[in-house]
Amino acid sequence: MNKFWGIVDEIKDKHKSGIYGQKQLSKKETDQLIDYLNKYKKPLDFIDFIPIYKEYKQFKQLYNYIREYFKINKIEFVAPIETNNGKMIFIPYESLDNNYSIIGNEELFYGLFNNFNSPNKAFKTIINSQGGSDLIIAEKKYIKSIFKHYGGETGIFNTGLYTCHPKSTNILIPLENANELIKSFILEEALRAFEALGAKKITIEDVTDTNLSVEGNYESVKASGSCSSNKITLRTKEFGKGTFDPQRALNNALFLPDFPNVMTIIESRKHGNQILEEVTETINLNSNIDVNVIGLYGINSNFKYKRTWTFRVEFFNKTEGN
Repeated sequence: MNKFWGIVDEIKDKHKSGIYGQKQLSKKETDQLIDYLNKYKKPLDFIDFIPIYKEYKQFKQLYNYIREYFKINKIEFVAPIETNNGKMIFIPYESLDNNYSIIGNEELFYGLFNNFNSPNKAFKTIINSQGGSDLIIAEKKYIKSIFKHYGGETGIFNTGLYTCHPKSTNILIPLENANELIKSFILEEALRAFEALGAKKITIEDVTDTNLSVEGNYESVKASGSCSSNKITLRTKEFGKGTFDPQRALNNALFLPDFPNVMTIIESRKHGNQILEEVTETINLNSNIDVNVIGLYGINSNFKYKRTWTFRVEFFNKTEGN
């Protein structure tokens, strides 16, 4: 079950730390949740340890009819949860029973959906992504106790909606610019790897085929007009002699192992004296994040998340010394 996180400064006293939704949990189920949290001290994986609501399926149709008839929109049930590191509001996909209305629940969401044109649509898109996802609203101090910041030890969590890093579930990244961050992660990993192996010059370009009209700025490069292929320089770097550190090349590299052509350059340089190579790779800028969720932030609906990049690397000759 996928999870999204809403980070807030502080959860008010009137909002108890616990599970919110439309359906009543039994005492046994609630006790299981609390016991799990106290035992493992980590984010709840709701669907893994409670076969929740299966026994209620026969009543679901009747419940939906009653809910629609009486227009019950309030998310109000709370199963209490005690945490040592701050409060959290846990809204499991299963607990909503197809009711995604934020109207009447505005205070519970702490403004996390206020910037969307349609808060109800945004909440529904997020909670329905990947066949059903959970939303956990948590205080910053709770988030800091269990997650790393994508920017490293000095990174500061801002309030807003987050998702897990595509390659590391103990790192959170903001939803608002997730595809741009993924692009930066891949670029920086490639630059670090090539530099560590003695790169002289690196050029990385986006050459994605497109039939879209292009206008505006992209990576500080102005582009305009209509064309079938746009070449955009994403990074250019030049280095002096002095570096060859194969062990450092793939330190903390999470994305590069997914790109066989780039890995071929790295391996060839490690074990040989290759001095020039240019390869093409397909880069997925949404990774495993639902494009409908990323699209909530105003990205063009025709935007191609699957991009084509070229990597051109010149290396210093190992035999010439440093």
